[in-house]
Amino acid sequence: MKYLNWVAAVVLLLGTTVALAQAPSDAQIADVVLVADQVDIDAGKLAESRGHSQDVRSFGKDMVTDHSAVNKQQTGLPLFQGHLEHAKQIQAKLGQ
Repeated sequence: MKYLNWVAAVVLLLGTTVALAQAPSDAQIADVVLVADQVDIDAGKLAESRGHSQDVRSFGKDMVTDHSAVNKQQTGLPLFQGHLEHAKQIQAKLGQ
């Protein structure tokens, strides 16, 4: 269910931008990328813990590992400086 909330939030963020007929700002792009990456990490954790087959659990583990590494690399880039906290706030709101 949380996964669907994440997807809805990303679609909402992108849809709002399209509706306004404006290109997204760098800050909006950073937020969407970080939130989308966290969606993949959360989905991987779910697959890892609740997958019925070993293949699904293994794939979930790979998703967590890969997307966590990407997230770590992104937060070191100037574009993403300061956006990690904002992405965490968005994530907390979606979890409610």
